[in-house]
Amino acid sequence: MTWETAKKIADFLMSLPVVEDEVIFDFIGGEPLLEIDLISKISDYLVDKMEQLNHPWLKNYSFRFTTNGLLYSTDKVQEYIQKYQERLAIQISIDGTKNKHDLNRIFPNGNGSYDIVIPNVKLWLKQFGNTVRPFMVISHDDLSCLSESIIHLIELGFKDMATNLVVEDVWKQSDDCVFEKELFKVANYIIENRLWNKVHLSFFNDELGTKDKEEHIYPCGNPMYVFDAQGNIYSCVRFVSYSLRNKPNRIIGSLTTGIDYNKLRPFLSFDQQSCYPPKCLECDMSAFCRWCPAENYDASESGTIFQRTTTICDLHKANVRVKNYFWNRINFIKEHERS
Repeated sequence: MTWETAKKIADFLMSLPVVEDEVIFDFIGGEPLLEIDLISKISDYLVDKMEQLNHPWLKNYSFRFTTNGLLYSTDKVQEYIQKYQERLAIQISIDGTKNKHDLNRIFPNGNGSYDIVIPNVKLWLKQFGNTVRPFMVISHDDLSCLSESIIHLIELGFKDMATNLVVEDVWKQSDDCVFEKELFKVANYIIENRLWNKVHLSFFNDELGTKDKEEHIYPCGNPMYVFDAQGNIYSCVRFVSYSLRNKPNRIIGSLTTGIDYNKLRPFLSFDQQSCYPPKCLECDMSAFCRWCPAENYDASESGTIFQRTTTICDLHKANVRVKNYFWNRINFIKEHERS
């Protein structure tokens, strides 16, 4: 992205009606820290612009990064962190053990990146403490490494972990059995070491697997606008061409034409009846079962975002069984100790 385009994006954002009193400026790629000079320049410009306008966001803004962490300790990145540390949320993609991480995070020559990134991960932990949240992606190929990887991250010092099953159709028969077995190992580790009040793992969210009662179920939370290097606007980075396998990118506007609210409208109108297949509507454990509108679009024959994918249905149910075991055992321990 050029500075001219970045500046136009900032000006465009400041011209929008304010519907939320909080904003997150999220730098994502590719690898965002390759462009730390541009990011530093645009961050300064955004803050200056908010100050000039006395913008409502000035009191409640943050800068967020998802990075592979390889450049984290470089001088320019550290200078940026020192300047904006109180406003930063940084997420490093660390997949667990060296074995699991190096299955996914490799250089063009085939070498893994674990040995290079782990010192930076330790620096990240030191600088941001309990606010750090590693990002772990799980798919078929590394499923058997799941428990050892989560335990490894806990032993490194992480207290809160974002762990996501991919929603693409990569799963094989009996993967749910492997997943369940791996999660039982993690559950027992946390229980046996009495870490349930110290470690938060999204797999053991106590609301996971209840009946989904939300009428508006767009899964990505608050509204977002994503801008590419050409100034096109998307509703999510997953609709940019490099994130898709089968379909063309899905643009909702541009810096020159503005937002086409007719193209945005479908993303604001999700509800269970329009999107869920019957088995999901009838499911008693549908809450927090992952899906993605962009994957709906990419996987469907017609290109609709309203045909919900259900690729992780069996894995989600396995997750719910382990989550129930986890909290039942903890509650039993607490009751026994009280008596």
